Amino acid sequence: MKISAIAKHSRRSLLFLLLLVLGTAVLAAPALAKTKITFLDDLSDSEAVEWLQLAKSRFEALHPDVEIEILAMKRDQLLEKIVIMQATDMLPDVVETSPEVGYEFMQKGFFQDLNPYMMKEANLSWDEYFTPALTAITVESGEHKGKRWLLPGTIWLTGAAFNLSLFAEAGLNAPVSHTSQWANQWTWDDFVEMGKKLVRVDATGKVTRWAAFVPRTWMRWPTWVHNAGGFMFDSYFEPKQSLLNSEPVRVAINYLYEIYQVYRFAYWSGNFVQGKLPISFNQGPNCTQLLANAGATFDFAYGPNPKLVRGGSEVQVVGWVMSATSRHPDIAWEWMKFLSTTMATEYVIQTGRPPAWQTVARRYSELVKTKSPWEHVWIDLISHPDSYQRAIYNQDIRNTMQQAVEAIFDGNQPVGPTLEQLHEVISNYLKENR
Repeated sequence: MKISAIAKHSRRSLLFLLLLVLGTAVLAAPALAKTKITFLDDLSDSEAVEWLQLAKSRFEALHPDVEIEILAMKRDQLLEKIVIMQATDMLPDVVETSPEVGYEFMQKGFFQDLNPYMMKEANLSWDEYFTPALTAITVESGEHKGKRWLLPGTIWLTGAAFNLSLFAEAGLNAPVSHTSQWANQWTWDDFVEMGKKLVRVDATGKVTRWAAFVPRTWMRWPTWVHNAGGFMFDSYFEPKQSLLNSEPVRVAINYLYEIYQVYRFAYWSGNFVQGKLPISFNQGPNCTQLLANAGATFDFAYGPNPKLVRGGSEVQVVGWVMSATSRHPDIAWEWMKFLSTTMATEYVIQTGRPPAWQTVARRYSELVKTKSPWEHVWIDLISHPDSYQRAIYNQDIRNTMQQAVEAIFDGNQPVGPTLEQLHEVISNYLKENR
């Protein structure tokens, strides 16, 4: 064989061997690694576990190159560990939280501003979310002013629930309407008049049936202050001044004291779903399901809170924030957006809670699994201009106020002097912690 032929044959053999080796390597190589998005789920939202798993499977089917890793942590655990997670670069890409829990960490730069991501969207905008939800996630002032740091997901609120059977038994009409919740909205005076007629007292003066369940927790009594036309502070976010000695605060606290201790028709606990209370101010969008679970047979209805200056409800928002250290922000945003919009319909069906995205919320009454003629009320309450976002302020302030107002509601401390003293204490705290 000629040398040139031998060389040509050798080149062919070498090329064949190279192709064989490369082919074997390709076949033996593992599949390309998927992009992993870590998601910290709030264990407090136990009803949404099945929904979240469904969302994960659907998102991963749409994005085969993405894996959603779900981590779970209770809210108090998150508060304890989030600083360490941030410092060690272990904060998940996306975290489920609420404004009152996450606000202080947003201020520290833990979470991204979502405005740039929303600005790129052709088919989604901030104004598609309820106003109280947007207010809750928008920074009012300071270096972060205008920043929107949480994508709203779901909303919780309470209104008034009425046992129509007990109203009829007392010869009264509940202050509700299918056509307009606001045309003839009931008032604080109406509530007192009804309460006196609905309470039941035996011959010894002992209350055998309260007229109303009026919660006095830190989450509920501030609504009465808001509806009296004021608030405890100069702002619902990061207050700088106490207004605890102002007239609206005094009027609201005194009113609650009177319905608890003077008129004695309201109490701060009760069981509406068992049919034992004419009125409850502790019911929310899951009330119809709770009534069904309890086998309730009485007629019921929902409506707004009674009005003095305002007649709104406190709106609590839960949603998702993006870590400032996320290595895959665009994919993290897609996951957040998917939860907030694409999965909103399924969320209503599985949990019975309203979404913050109005496009689906408008269909809430037809989507909710356990229906009544009154489900539209919850959306009416969220949309009402008197409703407001849950305030954000220091937990030490919250605990100090709660201790003082409980002493008033128990009848152990006078309204005026206690509020003056509380005002002084909180004012000093705010000055020292600016």
